[in-house]
Amino acid sequence: MADKYAQINHYLDIFTHLAKDCGWTESRDTSLTIADMGCGKGYLTFGLWHLFARFWKRPVHVLGVEVRPDLVNSTTGLAQRIGAQGLKFMAGTIESATLPKIDALIALHACDNRHR
Repeated sequence: MADKYAQINHYLDIFTHLAKDCGWTESRDTSLTIADMGCGKGYLTFGLWHLFARFWKRPVHVLGVEVRPDLVNSTTGLAQRIGAQGLKFMAGTIESATLPKIDALIALHACDNRHR
């Protein structure tokens, strides 16, 4: 788990720099919508939501899209248990997911195409 923890922190550090460049860390007037495609267990999805919603106190909607329904069920349950307003998970593939209007799309681990 130490490797996963380091990966999440590195990812959030990189995303912090990008968000600052976009001005997303300052404005609290409008909500952002970010999609994480192929989110798996949602480690990075939860981390991204936490960064915006709890650390920066920024209105955000983060949508994790995952092909495996069991992972969608478990991540949805966890998001509900921690009261993660604006964090949602849905079953689907990159090709099939119907997304709302988004401000950013992330597909860090969306390289496995065995489920086609």
